[in-house]
Amino acid sequence: MNFTQTAFFVLLAFALASVAITTRTEIRKLIILGCSFVFYGWWDWRFLGLVLVSTTIDFLAGLLIESARRNDDESTAKLGLGVAVGANLLILGVFKYFDFFSLSITAAFHQIGIKIDPVLIHVVLPIGISFYTFHAISYAVDVYRGDVPASRSYLDYLNFVMFFPQLVAGPIARASHLLPQVKKGFTINIDAIYSGSQLFLFGLVKKLILADNLAPLVDRIFSNPNPTFIDIVFGGLGFMTQIYCDFSGYTDMARGTARMFGIALGDNFKFPFLVANPRDFWHNWHISLSTWLRDYLFIPIGGSRGSSWFVARNLMITMLLGVFGTARAGTLSCGVASTEPGLSCTGSTQKAESEPPPRSLQAASVTRRSPG
Repeated sequence: MNFTQTAFFVLLAFALASVAITTRTEIRKLIILGCSFVFYGWWDWRFLGLVLVSTTIDFLAGLLIESARRNDDESTAKLGLGVAVGANLLILGVFKYFDFFSLSITAAFHQIGIKIDPVLIHVVLPIGISFYTFHAISYAVDVYRGDVPASRSYLDYLNFVMFFPQLVAGPIARASHLLPQVKKGFTINIDAIYSGSQLFLFGLVKKLILADNLAPLVDRIFSNPNPTFIDIVFGGLGFMTQIYCDFSGYTDMARGTARMFGIALGDNFKFPFLVANPRDFWHNWHISLSTWLRDYLFIPIGGSRGSSWFVARNLMITMLLGVFGTARAGTLSCGVASTEPGLSCTGSTQKAESEPPPRSLQAASVTRRSPG
């Protein structure tokens, strides 16, 4: 299910009405969780089991990590963190890239004259797998760091991961921001519904009227085997506008829907095309992804400390892992290539550790929004 389907509006109306007539906080949480199950399961109910397995591992790992840290048992805390991060990366890697790497390895052997048959699992990519994987990993890391307490309520943790407005396409929420709101409970008031509806409609216009109508025009230009200079210019501008309206439109719809239930999700785009240089562009594009990559990849492996070569290495590692987590298998190499210009334009190796990392870390996300 997505925000433009009739079924979504029926589900939204049911959720709003049900939460409005219910006063008990726990019942409201169950209603939202049930709606999240329907929202995600509408595409393929079988993958609900995958989400539940992932969230259960992370919930238990969080309790283990916190208990171990309280008892100064660093090895057990690291074990819990490793289990949580490893399980999520394993699930992400298998579903996204198992067949891709299997075929690539088979092709490499064929090049040297060794004939082998690829091992393929032919699995469909679960929708939104990257987003809830990022949620889960950041939660485990934050508990390990002591930035957030481990959730004692399985219901609250499920709602943190599966809250349907941000489940399949973000923005990526931090436990420190979203979990306290979920714990407090979902609320309904006229002002929030009005404000959320305005934001939702604004996003809907960007998505349906602008992005979806620009797409065939851009495709027609790029499919022309002999484009003129004007075609290339207008095609590039059209594609940039289409991508922005698609991404930011869906984000606005997610934020607007969440606002109707008293939940504030972070802004993901701040007019990135109205800036003076590439660095500022990346500061304002897919903010939740770039800050996630900064805090959970770039800084932990060394950040901007050390020599220019060391910083460049950290950028490359972060870029590759970011592409791995967000791109589809078929666009993996394109995602890597697309980040190169951003790296050279940011002047990032001259920046201090206290500054945000170059937003070239986000370049892998400059593709059409995909389910994973």
